[in-house]
Amino acid sequence: MNSKQLVKYSITILLLLYLFIFRIDIKQFLSVLENAEWGLYILCYPLGFLGMAINTWKWKLALNAKKIHISFGFLFRYFAIGTFYNFFLPGTVGGDVVKIHKVNKSVEVDVYELAGSVVIGRIFGLLTSYFFAVFGFIYNYNTMSEHIRVSCLAVLVVLTIMLVFFFNRPLMLGISSLFKSRFGSITKLMDKVEKFYQAIYTIMQLRKQPKFLIGLIALSLIFYLLSSIGIVYLFIQFLGYDVSYIYLASVLPIINIVTLLPISFGGIGFREVLFVYFFASVGMPAEAAVSVGLLVLGYRLINSLIGSYFVFAEKDY
Repeated sequence: MNSKQLVKYSITILLLLYLFIFRIDIKQFLSVLENAEWGLYILCYPLGFLGMAINTWKWKLALNAKKIHISFGFLFRYFAIGTFYNFFLPGTVGGDVVKIHKVNKSVEVDVYELAGSVVIGRIFGLLTSYFFAVFGFIYNYNTMSEHIRVSCLAVLVVLTIMLVFFFNRPLMLGISSLFKSRFGSITKLMDKVEKFYQAIYTIMQLRKQPKFLIGLIALSLIFYLLSSIGIVYLFIQFLGYDVSYIYLASVLPIINIVTLLPISFGGIGFREVLFVYFFASVGMPAEAAVSVGLLVLGYRLINSLIGSYFVFAEKDY
């Protein structure tokens, strides 16, 4: 275990200790779980499987846009494996690296094109989160508490700047050239970064292929409504609380984006702290907010086990 991983694990433990020692009453926390409707919780898992299928189809569409045709079943297998490793490996993209590597070993596809297709799925997911967050922020502006408004606005401003940079191709390539001219030792690395960015950018030229663009947008919206916001909404109902779907649409994208920061292991602890922060303004006690966070964690764990079947099946060969 390197020092960065040790720091992440330490922060995760400290955040959880902070929540369970200083923010919640253990008896009330257990009471919230005891009175929950567990039958409703079980109904959430088919949505997880559906979400994996939708994301696999998005991946397939991104590849088809580059005239790379791979069967849905093959891609689903490796998407599930990637989901498994994403949960258990430190960081948020470890599973993506694994599935790119495994597909590249099995199919003769340029690794940059393959990686670009995976990143495109991430980008469309991020853009969907961004637009939901902007819409929810505007819709709920007058009902949000001041500190929630300020927090959401700060994240949206930073994200907007990042997106402007990313989609400004001349600017990105100019920054790469500047780094190469100033730091000659990283020229090879920056050449690879440029090639990777070009692979992403060519797929982004989907306005010339509207059927792929419409398909990716539609699948991203369906996934977000059902398997991202929908899951958390059901968990809250399952615990016996009521938070409007529109409010979730405004704050969950912020939470999901912020937890991508490499602060804690898999966002554990950090996500629960954010749930407590954002849900307090709509009357949800800290015990229930932490419960929602832990239910999301359990959901991600069980969902990742679909990939474990394929991981261990591979070892049988």
